[in-house]
Amino acid sequence: MFAHLNPIYQKAVDQAELVSFDVFDTLIHRMVFRPVNVFNLLAKRLGSTDIALHHPRLVAELPLLREQCEMEARERHFRHFDTHEIALDDIYAALREAAGIDDDMSGQIMDAELLLEAAVVYPNPGMKALYEYALSKEKQVVLCSDMYLSAVQIKGLLEKAGISPPFELFVSGELKKSKHEGSMFELVREHFGIASDKIVHFGDNEHSDFVSPSTKGIQAHHFDLVQKHTEPRLRFPLSAAYAEPAVTGLIQGAIKNILLVDNEAHDFWFDIGAQVFGPLILGKFIWLANHLRYHPADKVLFFARDAALMHALYERYAGDFGVDIPGEYVYFSRATLLVPSFTELNLERLWHVFSGRANRTVKTHLSRLDINPHLVRREILEAGFSSENDLAPAGDLKMFDLLCRIYPLILQAASRRRDAVTGYVRQVAGDSSRIAMVDIGWVGNMQGSFSRLLQLSRTDVELTGYYYGTLESVSANYLPRNNFHSYLISESRPPNRAESLLNGGVELMEFFHTAQHGTTLGYENINGTIRPILENNPEDIEFQRLAARVQQGAMRFVQTVMPVVLSVGAENLVSTAWAEPFFRLVDNPSPEEAELLGDLTHSDAATDTRNRLPLAEKLDAGIARRKGAEYQAAYQQAYWKSAFKIRNR
Repeated sequence: MFAHLNPIYQKAVDQAELVSFDVFDTLIHRMVFRPVNVFNLLAKRLGSTDIALHHPRLVAELPLLREQCEMEARERHFRHFDTHEIALDDIYAALREAAGIDDDMSGQIMDAELLLEAAVVYPNPGMKALYEYALSKEKQVVLCSDMYLSAVQIKGLLEKAGISPPFELFVSGELKKSKHEGSMFELVREHFGIASDKIVHFGDNEHSDFVSPSTKGIQAHHFDLVQKHTEPRLRFPLSAAYAEPAVTGLIQGAIKNILLVDNEAHDFWFDIGAQVFGPLILGKFIWLANHLRYHPADKVLFFARDAALMHALYERYAGDFGVDIPGEYVYFSRATLLVPSFTELNLERLWHVFSGRANRTVKTHLSRLDINPHLVRREILEAGFSSENDLAPAGDLKMFDLLCRIYPLILQAASRRRDAVTGYVRQVAGDSSRIAMVDIGWVGNMQGSFSRLLQLSRTDVELTGYYYGTLESVSANYLPRNNFHSYLISESRPPNRAESLLNGGVELMEFFHTAQHGTTLGYENINGTIRPILENNPEDIEFQRLAARVQQGAMRFVQTVMPVVLSVGAENLVSTAWAEPFFRLVDNPSPEEAELLGDLTHSDAATDTRNRLPLAEKLDAGIARRKGAEYQAAYQQAYWKSAFKIRNR
């Protein structure tokens, strides 16, 4: 049971008669990065109450005001009673005076703070085990805390974290004695009648828990695991100033929880999932659920493959968010939707037929449209190509000209492919008149194609898509009774976020969201039910395996932080700040992140998952050193620019 105890700590307990523990950040932690982040969350929690309605400025300024009132209460107490040790009531007396509120309102805010303290608390597994070991050895155990909360309130938090009596609790706010000054240790020694050298104390604060007891002759151990071993493993920078400290502090606190509670070192893929992609997908889910609460639909369709994980979250947590709309995971792909959806003359959509960074020939592009290049040889030459074997990269004007010339053939190919997919479209739409669609996003082709095919048989359906983001070219898919909502960027705004997504963010996001099945190639009718035909690509299966490990880490993050989110109120935590760790990864990856994630490959064309390019190719050292034309061409081809620079500097 106690096999993993720190042997030095265990020996110290064995030799002592009385074992003393600090409480906060030793026995228990809060799921925030710094204690003041609790006040940021408190303001968020109050955001949906009558207090915010009638006193919006008070709630907006509460985090800073709460800090200032604590400092004022300590200074006031020192002037009158020669001690800085105060109780929570003293802080709220100062708050009433500063904010001009009555006892009832200050009581509501205090109650909300205490409820939040209970929501964010969790045990330190190593210290909890040491505490239980001391009890098993029948040692006298005392808990010492320099804290404004009362002993009753702290005992409630300890119980919530699984730290059960027997213990005696000494609290500075009640006793007016502190660890910091050393007077609490003198009181403990006198209370129990035990010599100083028979007492051992464990705590995280270097002065209060190590220097101060040591000067009293007590054996003290500075518990610096968090500062020395946990915080350095955080991938999310600690020093940056963030606009949403409630969210970013909660992200960092939840990651610390995972690193502390899961003592074993996770592999890179799980860790990047927990620290980077977990906050990202939780942020979008909170945003999505909030939209669905106020914009109800008959059903929610989650589009394969990129919405598989979001569908899993929806099935697990939608009810907790007050959303009871039926959800369904449906199988579509660009390969099955794009070409059949050419139902009208819309030349702008032709650019998507030959999109992607991998260079492909005219023949390859035409074959994906079921068009024999030999039958359009004259048009190929008239468009400016020398033959069907010429390369036609994305954005090539000659290829666009060629497709415009053969548009009637594209419409014929679309008609030939249409029957199977339109049957599935009608099947998943059912008789719903308001459908919400969830996918990853970008140019709206999936929604635009689905809508066009559905409109062949029905024109009464309102479709609303929910995406991470849309690019400017989404306008080509604006249709009647269609709405597009975006979490991070809308029509490429804000531009800095759009630039990050277009330089590696899209591909990293698509890797993370990869479902554990192949892309949809087509459909078959089995006993009147249309079912998808899925690709079985060995290279893609390995890709899925890595993505699954990242998703496991992400789900661990979601499970860890979700109780706090629900306690604060999900509607109060709708924010793009959940994506900050992801944009940090895209814009400023570590060498390890650039190396491991840069080797991932990406397929950017429908029906062509075998033609994959690395996200950030590592070049031959000589090419990288010279930074010549070959380097520049590879840089332009790279999906993830910042990682490419790191790998080839």
